[in-house]
Amino acid sequence: MKIRVRLSSLIALPLIAFQYILFSFNTANADMLQYIMRYKNILRLGPRYFENLVDIGFNYLIFYIQILRVDYQGFLIILGILIFFLLIQLCHFYEGSYWIFFSSFILSFFFIEAVIVRQFLSSSILAVAFIFIAKKPTTTNKIKSIGLISLAFSMHVSSFLGYFYYIAEKIELRKLYLAAAVGMTVSFPLTNVVLPFLTRLLGAKFALYTNSTNNSFVSFIAKVVFVVVTVFLFQLIYSYVLENKHFFSTKQIKLAELSLKSTLVNGLFIPLMAINISFERLLIVPVFIYLATIAFFFENKSPMTNNKLFIFFTVLAWLALSYRIFVWSDSAGTTIPILNHNLLWSE
Repeated sequence: MKIRVRLSSLIALPLIAFQYILFSFNTANADMLQYIMRYKNILRLGPRYFENLVDIGFNYLIFYIQILRVDYQGFLIILGILIFFLLIQLCHFYEGSYWIFFSSFILSFFFIEAVIVRQFLSSSILAVAFIFIAKKPTTTNKIKSIGLISLAFSMHVSSFLGYFYYIAEKIELRKLYLAAAVGMTVSFPLTNVVLPFLTRLLGAKFALYTNSTNNSFVSFIAKVVFVVVTVFLFQLIYSYVLENKHFFSTKQIKLAELSLKSTLVNGLFIPLMAINISFERLLIVPVFIYLATIAFFFENKSPMTNNKLFIFFTVLAWLALSYRIFVWSDSAGTTIPILNHNLLWSE
């Protein structure tokens, strides 16, 4: 068993190193200039220069790392070590395949996460927060979990969903399905009527991530499709895990349940996209919860039934859909510059 794990880790090591290099030594992406400006402003004005508490934890992280006298590139190198350490620990705890976890990551969400630096860090902390509940739901572990969710929230506001994932753990699936159905149903007229109206009323500043009203609605439909497919996938996985629970540990069963419930919570909050289409970022908050579930599911030696084979092909379709919706449509600002501009191979 130990030899198999070591070989799995060894095979995955080049892939992990490659992703670390792409992220930490990246010298150009769509948001690079904004982050560099923020880094300099915090050095000059302090972590509270925004005069609000949004992402205040990320500001303080920058502030304390600046004690090491590193520039923004040095900050990315240190941040990359922290993020990938958390992801490796997450995969290790749930006994997932490192190869499956990180290959799925680079084939789906990596290039969008590498641009949204704060959410990349925030989502990794959020996923680790639920480890303490999976260990044993004691008061101490609950406090640790809530503390890490709060830390993730301080890094990027999107992780406020973590509090609802935490609450959803105690709610019946039937009720969450109903809530998600209501959220997606209500979001249709809101996004089709309210968003175009507000875009015309408030102008380009409001629709910062929206090229046009029509594109916004098309984007919204794509995100709803993503939620539906994600619910379908993780319902399949959760049902399979329950039917074959003698092959899976308690913590793995809890993670499969969390993947499904977090997606249903996301469905409930889809109406927020009526405020601004950029709220699509909320849909990728549980990305590492998803990937850890997929990693342990296929690492497990449960029987290869027709259901498991169907889940395998559904995962491939889901990964392709994820890349198409979140990355491919903006590859000029994500994938291409991240691959082309790097300290190790570009001037």
